[in-house]
Formats: sequence, C-alpha cells, structure tokens
Amino acid sequence: MATVRTALLCAAGSVNGVFTTRYTCPAGHTAILKDVRLTANGAGNTRAVVAVASGAAATYLYDQALAALASLDGLFVVLEPGDVLQVYSTGNTFTVRASGAELLGVAP
Repeated sequence: MATVRTALLCAAGSVNGVFTTRYTCPAGHTAILKDVRLTANGAGNTRAVVAVASGAAATYLYDQALAALASLDGLFVVLEPGDVLQVYSTGNTFTVRASGAELLGVAP
C-alpha cells in the first residue's frame, strides 16, 4: 500500500483586484487541501477572498477583511480533477500557502 504524505501544493501571493488561480487539481486525481493559510503582506487591512471553482460554479471559503500582518489558518477543502483554488484581494495583498495530498483516482 502506498503511503500518503502531505506536501506543499501552493505558495504564492494574491494579485490586487484580480481573481488568480493558485492551484489546479490534476486530471485523474483528488486533492485534499488540509491546511490553507493566509498572511497579509502589508500595513492596513485587505479584503481577502479564497474560492474554489468547479467549472462555472464557485464556492467562497473565505471573504473578509484580513488585518495588517495577520494570519488565518485552518481552511480545509477537497478538490476534484480540474477544480481550482483562486485568490483575490483589494487593498493590500496577501500570501496563500496550501498543503495537502494529491491522491490518484477520483473520489466517488
């Protein structure tokens, strides 16, 4: 039996005023994002949005103000092939770091 290990799947910043894809679940896999962390990059508040898009449908995991230099952790989500993790900010930018596992096969 193969061992499933957690790995860093995404570590990138947001782009002000634009939804930006930061992770895409590969074809033939199910991704479990066990820990999604946000950290504000500057002084002042920023509106931080983290969403998962599956085709034309999107689900917001987080959409709130993130205080200057504050962090948020604990977001958890399962993605199917082609699903994407997107981020958006207004005001200052933030960094998103997602860790988890990519499992071969598609969850039922």
